[in-house]
Amino acid sequence: MPQKNVISWTTTITGYVEDGQNEKALMFFSKMLVDNGVKPNQGTFVSVLSACSNLAGFSEGQQIHQMISKTVHQECAFLVSALINMYSKCGELVTARKMFEDGLTIHRDMVSWNGMIAAYAHHGCGIEAINLFNEMRKLGCKPDDVTYVGLLSACSHAGLVEEGLKYFNELLRDGSIQMREDHYTCLVDLCGRAGRLKEAFIVLEKLGTKISASVWGALLAGCNVHGNMDIGKLAAEKLLEEKPEKAGTYLLCNIYASSGKWREATKIRMKMKEKGLKKQPGCSWIEVGNKMLLNCMIWGALVTSSERR
Repeated sequence: MPQKNVISWTTTITGYVEDGQNEKALMFFSKMLVDNGVKPNQGTFVSVLSACSNLAGFSEGQQIHQMISKTVHQECAFLVSALINMYSKCGELVTARKMFEDGLTIHRDMVSWNGMIAAYAHHGCGIEAINLFNEMRKLGCKPDDVTYVGLLSACSHAGLVEEGLKYFNELLRDGSIQMREDHYTCLVDLCGRAGRLKEAFIVLEKLGTKISASVWGALLAGCNVHGNMDIGKLAAEKLLEEKPEKAGTYLLCNIYASSGKWREATKIRMKMKEKGLKKQPGCSWIEVGNKMLLNCMIWGALVTSSERR
């Protein structure tokens, strides 16, 4: 493009973030500021804050927050929500709540409420999420489908099974909110963590609709934790029907192996090998001395692999 403005820069940055290239998004943002002197707008800040959230880049997020404080004078709920999400993903939950209470905006809308509830869910603070949910309703703000995703997720991560089931049933009775795949995934995850796998399976059977791969995957993960082979086998078969290219059935292999059924585990591995399925390796990063380092468990796996070769 012979001439670039803030919209074209922001569109490109957003494209990098949506494609998972968060480092490139931040590099492009720096190039926009330093090399071209283009002033970012609120949309630009929302995108780069998302990149910081995905990378858990606390120092970068702080610097962008300082820029926002100096340049943005009109309140924007989406920007505040992005800041809440960034601080939450970086482990700064107290700062995230402070942003919610007295941040850049005085008027709280659904975006702000949902952002804070999701932040509590991310850290497994179920009671805090429920209290905030009740406070929101007392102030006359009606929850939407996103609110319930955050609330159910918070209950799941905190082990609040009865509370989660209560809110799920409440959601089912409320005809004004459309049920989403995420709601059922949260329900299965909630029951799976508590070992109530049969209860989750019965709920899924009663739905009468096509169940997605993510829901079956959540059920299979619960079966893996609690060693439930019967339901695990059914969930693995359903998962393969929905997503044949997924290697989620390795969890069923783990279930058989942990129960000492090595023959069945070997059969699953052979089937996966025939279909060319491989378990995706885990990857995480930690920040030490303002430098991002690969998780030591991954390094250990690489060293072991090198030694074998």
